[in-house]
Amino acid sequence: IGEGWNRPELRAGRWVRTTRRNKARLYVPLERNEMLRVILELSVRPRPVEIVVTVNGNEKGRFLAEPGYAEYQLSAPVQFRQGANILTIEPKFEERGQILLLDRITFELAEP
Repeated sequence: IGEGWNRPELRAGRWVRTTRRNKARLYVPLERNEMLRVILELSVRPRPVEIVVTVNGNEKGRFLAEPGYAEYQLSAPVQFRQGANILTIEPKFEERGQILLLDRITFELAEP
């Protein structure tokens, strides 16, 4: 877990990390280069929020997140490199009081 996230909180029976900031980072260390699918399970409140996902500074996808937990998969697999990768989640909050609640991120190997 990188900067931008609060401590884990129990909300509605789920342990989540929250952010009210415009950027929150996760570090993804890998032993070799990998092509991975990225699936985020999250919720936003109180209104829908556009989410932009970047890896190592390059935009890899965007979607509209709705209130209520749901899975959002990036439309194409992402090339991650050997070593440390930085996955950044950028909620485009439009007003004070909006929040993103991250339940889980899943990485799946993409078929060659």
